[in-house]
Amino acid sequence: MDGFVTVVLAAGQGTRMNSSLPKVVHKIFDKAMVSYAVDAAFGAGSKKAIIVTGFKEEIVRSELLGKENIIFSHQDRQLGTGHAASMALPFITAEDDVLILYGDMPLLTKETLKNIHDIHKAANADLTLQSTNVDNPFGYGRIVRKDGLLEKIVEQKDATHKQQEINEINTGLYCFKASALREAILGMNNNNAQNELYLTDAVEILLSKGKKVQATISPNNEEFVGVNSRVELAHATKIMQKRINEKLMISGVTIIDPTTTYISVHTKIGKDTIIMPGTVIEGDCVIGQNCTLGPYAHLRPGTILGDNVRIGNFVETKNATLGTGTKVAHLSYIGDALLGENVNFSCGAITVNYDGKNKHLTKIEDNAFIGCNTNLIAPVEVGKGAFIAAGSTITDNLPPDSFGIARQRQTTKENYIKKT
Repeated sequence: MDGFVTVVLAAGQGTRMNSSLPKVVHKIFDKAMVSYAVDAAFGAGSKKAIIVTGFKEEIVRSELLGKENIIFSHQDRQLGTGHAASMALPFITAEDDVLILYGDMPLLTKETLKNIHDIHKAANADLTLQSTNVDNPFGYGRIVRKDGLLEKIVEQKDATHKQQEINEINTGLYCFKASALREAILGMNNNNAQNELYLTDAVEILLSKGKKVQATISPNNEEFVGVNSRVELAHATKIMQKRINEKLMISGVTIIDPTTTYISVHTKIGKDTIIMPGTVIEGDCVIGQNCTLGPYAHLRPGTILGDNVRIGNFVETKNATLGTGTKVAHLSYIGDALLGENVNFSCGAITVNYDGKNKHLTKIEDNAFIGCNTNLIAPVEVGKGAFIAAGSTITDNLPPDSFGIARQRQTTKENYIKKT
């Protein structure tokens, strides 16, 4: 039977995060770690995902709202990875292949998940696990082999000195036949250093019953980084930043300094756009071709740019659509706005979109000129070809081809002596 079901273990608090939130909802570029894991599974062909939750599960559920074919299973007490996996058994049929992974592994790719399932199917294995080699294996379960064949997995706290020198580690990614998973869980006990049911014990249990168990080694250990602390979260973020930026550059986007450019995985960018250093792009932004962004531009969710748009130094946009050829050179804010084509939005001009209670829309039509330090008090509309004088505060709609000026006439007092 093609396809598989995925079990995502996401019940723990993650004490080393020192957070009131569940570990798996901490974000990398505005996307929760657990959401990365789930999306990778569905991208690889998973039919459904069973999310094992526990600590503050309502927060985990909220991060996955809107995703289809998801089932939640609650784990009252965290009694080990084997116990967590057992929470998914009521939702698994006898014919299923079952992929098990952790919700704190945001760097897994759909290609890797598909590959382990393909290897598992081709070998007709009962259990296939993913291993990799690392320079520093401390903290990971070690892969113990005999004559090149998988013999068992030994956790760090249970490993002998010799076993701790092994560099091949268990990544925590498994593919089971459903029947083998049930059999392994029934055979588990908590006779170990942590008094928990280890999912890793499935290897010895199944081998003792004559089942086919194998470990496939991945040459890319970067994907299997688990996040247990804020330091590790920052490390994973840097890897994701590099991955996102390289993918965009390969697709035809110029990023002058990828190390200082932060772009959401949700953002889409057209060819020949140039992104200057210090630029941050969040959420579901859509950017056309031949645009120039930055340096130090901040594009927030809901930003849509047509082709040949210029967003310059220290410009912030949010929930704003800018038409082809529009220019916002520097030191401006555009929020909750619709700008047409070839609009000139000058230095220091802003849309005043919030009245203290509600957000309001600013609409600027094609070829309008917005002078320096203009305040556009929304809701307001500026017609096609209209011109606004620098320093104006615009509260009323401007018709097409009109001139708007809204500032107090200058008063000059000569021979003025300041009182002391």
